[in-house]
Amino acid sequence: MKRRTVTAGMAAVMAAPFDTDAQQPGKVYRIGSLSELPRYVPTEERLRRALGRQGYVDGQNTIFDFGWGDGSLNTLDLLAGELIRLQPDVILTGGTFAAVAARKVTTAIPIVAMSADPFIDGLVSESGTPRRKRNGRRCAVGRFGG
Repeated sequence: MKRRTVTAGMAAVMAAPFDTDAQQPGKVYRIGSLSELPRYVPTEERLRRALGRQGYVDGQNTIFDFGWGDGSLNTLDLLAGELIRLQPDVILTGGTFAAVAARKVTTAIPIVAMSADPFIDGLVSESGTPRRKRNGRRCAVGRFGG
């Protein structure tokens, strides 16, 4: 159940950077998603709904491509390569391993990654200045309460 909560929150966070006012009329956006986890259809549906509320409607102005690692880290590099060949406008990753796999195959496509510390994980080298399609923010993840 905890994984579902995290993935739902991840979808909401990933939807926030997109601005519907900036959309070009007639453009079809391709959004790639890469995760080391096994396929979980409710996560796909939540992401579609969250981005749909921001104006990115599946089948109208947006195409979603999902790459699920099925719990195997060995397949991530292959899935990342397949995703890059589809030329998405952005890649959303659901974990550090998926972000690293995506970063290995592209420096041209922006990658939105969920990572506890993108600096330590080697995903970014600076904070707050978008250069080379990668930048990052540190997130405090900890235990609250007694």
